Amino acid sequence: MVGRELGRLSLELLTIVGAAIVVALTARRRLAAEHVRAAVAPAVAGLAVTLTIVQLFTASSKLRHLALRPVSARAGVEHCFTEQDAAARLPFVRWVKTRIGSHSQYALDYAGEPDLLCVYLVLLPSLPARVPSHADWIIAFGAPPPEMQRRIAARDPTVEQFAPGFALERNRR
Repeated sequence: MVGRELGRLSLELLTIVGAAIVVALTARRRLAAEHVRAAVAPAVAGLAVTLTIVQLFTASSKLRHLALRPVSARAGVEHCFTEQDAAARLPFVRWVKTRIGSHSQYALDYAGEPDLLCVYLVLLPSLPARVPSHADWIIAFGAPPPEMQRRIAARDPTVEQFAPGFALERNRR
């Protein structure tokens, strides 16, 4: 890594020094315009080819590194939370997922970021209930409804509070 950076620095310094020499020679008019073009054209072409090769090598190295870096399925699914600056809500969704199980139905009482589809994706294979009254669980995401807040205050065992504004209730169908 250090060797590559030193090589790149050397190449950039050579480019700057070469450009300064060409400018100085042209400014003094010691060489005719044809001689300058004849001397500079191969140097510029060689430099362009070298810089292109260096850039391609750097890009391929970064792509190779990214391809070898493992990304878990969980991190891929939860990416929408970090993408929307809602990573602080991710621990709550993980906690809910451990409580409701794999194949239950839930209803969301939802306020704020991230979008609902992101929450649905992370909670899979559990699904949102088509009719909220048929849900196994009610998830208060952002602000519990007044009835749930009353149950939390009364220490109802069917309601678990993760943090202020985030709660889970076993639905009493």
